[in-house]
Amino acid sequence: MAESSNRIFLLLRKITLKNLLSPKSYRTFVLVFLCFLSALSVYFLTELKLFQLIELKMLDYRFQSRGKTTISKDIVLVSIGERDIELLGRWPWPRKYHSDLIQILNTYGAKIIGYDILFSEPDKDDPESDSCLASTVKESGNVCFPMAFGGEEKGRSDLLPLPCLQKASAGVGFVNVLPDEDGIVRRMPPRLNGSWALGLELAFRYLGIGDDAIELIPKKSLILHPHNGETISIPLDSENRMLVNQAGLTMDWQWLHFVQIIKAFMEDQKGGKPSVDLSLLRGKIVLVGSTHAGMPDIIETPFGRSSYGVELHASVINSVLQRNFLRPLSAWADVIIYFAITLGAILVLRRYHPLKGGLASAAILLAFICFSYVLFSKFHIWLKVVRPIFGLLGVYVTGLLYYFIMVERKEREVRKAFRHYVSPAVVSEIIKEPEKLKLGGDTKELTILFSDIRGFTTFSEEVAPDLLGEMLNEYFSSMTSSIFAQGGMLDKFIGDAIMALYGAPLGLPDHPLKGCLSALSMFSNLRQLNRKWGGEGRGAFNVGIGLNTGTVKVGNFGSRERFNYTVIGPDVNLASRLEALTKSYGVDIIISDSTYERVGQRMLCRPLGVVIVKGSKKTTEIFELIGVKGDLPEEIEAKVQTFRKCLDLFYSRRWEETHRSLVEFLDRFPDDRPAQIFQERTSFFMKNPPPAEWNRVFAKTIKE
Repeated sequence: MAESSNRIFLLLRKITLKNLLSPKSYRTFVLVFLCFLSALSVYFLTELKLFQLIELKMLDYRFQSRGKTTISKDIVLVSIGERDIELLGRWPWPRKYHSDLIQILNTYGAKIIGYDILFSEPDKDDPESDSCLASTVKESGNVCFPMAFGGEEKGRSDLLPLPCLQKASAGVGFVNVLPDEDGIVRRMPPRLNGSWALGLELAFRYLGIGDDAIELIPKKSLILHPHNGETISIPLDSENRMLVNQAGLTMDWQWLHFVQIIKAFMEDQKGGKPSVDLSLLRGKIVLVGSTHAGMPDIIETPFGRSSYGVELHASVINSVLQRNFLRPLSAWADVIIYFAITLGAILVLRRYHPLKGGLASAAILLAFICFSYVLFSKFHIWLKVVRPIFGLLGVYVTGLLYYFIMVERKEREVRKAFRHYVSPAVVSEIIKEPEKLKLGGDTKELTILFSDIRGFTTFSEEVAPDLLGEMLNEYFSSMTSSIFAQGGMLDKFIGDAIMALYGAPLGLPDHPLKGCLSALSMFSNLRQLNRKWGGEGRGAFNVGIGLNTGTVKVGNFGSRERFNYTVIGPDVNLASRLEALTKSYGVDIIISDSTYERVGQRMLCRPLGVVIVKGSKKTTEIFELIGVKGDLPEEIEAKVQTFRKCLDLFYSRRWEETHRSLVEFLDRFPDDRPAQIFQERTSFFMKNPPPAEWNRVFAKTIKE
C-alpha cells in the first residue's frame, strides 16, 4: 500500500503545467501571465503623485487643443482695472461708487449681480457709506457677495462680507480656489462649510433654484431641479469636486470697464449717444471683479496662461447655463478601460512578432488618445489616459523582454539545427511554428529527391584525397543551393549521395514541380562544375537523380535526447530506387508516375515503361525528366513524341511494328539507351510473348 502511495505521489509531482500544455500553449500562458503581472504592477505604480500630475498635464493639453467652448451671452464681466483706477482714484474706492454701479446695472435690467471683491472691512474714510451700500443692495435684491474661508491649518480667519452687506445681499458664495500641486486650478468643491461656490450661487439665483431644489449625491453628482421641470446634473469626482470646464481665455469673454458703464450712463442721462450700449445688460448675470495689478486676483488655468479669478466663476456659471459640465469617468470605468487596453496589447503581442506587435500597440495607443480627445471636446468626458498608456508600454516591454529572452533562445536552437538543411527563409518559417517539429512527426505528401555520383568509388581511388575533398565540397555546395532555391530541405548527405525533401518541414503546395526544377538546376550547375574541373584537369562527376511524390511519415525520429528530422516510408525507398535506375536506362533524371501526374503539363518527360523496384510489389510507371516545356529545341520534343509512339506499339503487343519503329528511331539516335533497352525487350517478346494478364513489367525468364 505504501509503495502504491509513493508511486502516485511521484506521478503527481511530474504533472506540471508545462507537461499538461503543448509547448506553444505553455509559452503563450507564460507570456500572458507575465504581461498581466506587468499590467497589474503598472496599475498600482500609477497611483504615485508623479503619474497623477502627468495625467493633469494631459488634461491641460486637451483644453489647449480644444480651445474655447461655447460661451453664454448671458454673462457680462465688469473689470476694475488700470484705467478705472486712474480715473476714479486709488483703491479702495468709496462705497458710493459701488452703489452707483449697482443702481445703473439694475436700471438697465441686469438680472443678477455678483461681486468678486471682498467687503470684509468697513470704509475707513466714510463708515456711513457701508450702510448706504447695504441699502442699495437690499433694494436691488439681486446682489451676491463673496467670502473666503481662512483655513484653520493656516491660522487665518474667515473673510466674510460686512454684516450689513451680508444681511442685505441675495446670497453669499465662497471664492476659495484649491489649485492642484502644480498650481493650476482645474477643480473646485461646489460647497464648503454650508456655502456654495460664488459661481454656483449666482447660477442658482439666475435660474431661480433654491436649496430645496438641490440634491447632493456624494462622489457622484449635484442634481438641480429648476422650476421648468428640467433636471441638471453636475458631475462630481471621488473627492466631491467638480471639474471646471474653463470656457476660454480672457479675450473670449464679454467685458465692460467700470468707468465705461458710469460714462455711458451719464451720456445716456444727458440725451447723448452712449459710448457703450448698456441695453446688453438686460437679463444678464453681471460679475464685477478686479483686473488691476495692485489687487492681484490671478489664477493659473489649463490653457497654459494666467487668468483673472472672476473668469473662474464665470466658467462655472457658463457650465451651468450651457449644461456642458466636464464629466470624469467613474473609478470602475477607468479600471475596465485600463484592463481592456492592456488585454488588447497582450493579445497583439501573443499573435504578432515584437516589431509588428509594437506597431499594432502604437496604433492602439494612438486610437485611444484620439478617442479620449473626441470624448473631451465633443462630449465633455474626461477619460484618463496616462495609466492605460503606461500599462500598454509596460505590457509591451514585458512581452519584448520575454520574446528576446525565451523566444530568441528557441530561435537560436532551431536555426542551429536547420541552418545547414534548409534556406534561411525556411528557417524563419519553421521558427514561427516550431511545434511542427515534434518527435514522431506527421503524415504528409512530399516529394523526395535522391542523387548519387556514379562510379564514385573508382573515381575516388584515382584522385588525391585533398583534391577529392575540395571537389566534393564544391559539388555539395552547388547542389544544396539548387535545393534551397526551390524551398527544398537537405535531409542528409549519404557518402556522395544527397537526399532532399520538398514540402517539409513547411508545406509547399507545388512540391513536385519544385523538386523537378531543383533536379534540372542541379544538372545545370553540375555541367558548369564539370567544365571548370575539366579545364583544371580534375576530371568530372556523372550523377543520377530520382524523384518520387508520395505519402510519408515526416518529423523527428530517434530518442528524446538525440534525434534527426527526416522521412520514412515506402515512397522514400522508391525515390532511392529510381535514382539507381538512371544508370541502367542511361538517363540523368527519372521521376515516378505520381510525380509526373503533377508536373506533366509543364515538364517535358519521356515514358520509360513500368517497373517493380526492389523491395516493393507495386508497379510504377517511370519517366525521364528532360526539361521545361517551351524551353527546349523542337527536335527534342519531336524525339520524345516519336519514342512515345514506339512505347504505345510496345504495350499494344505489336512486336513487329515496334521493332521497325525502334530500328528507325535508333538510326536517328543510335546512342539512345532507352530505345536500345526496348529494342532488346521487343526482340525477346517476339520469341517469348508475355502472358495475357501481363502487368507490363519486363521480367526476362528463359525456359530451359
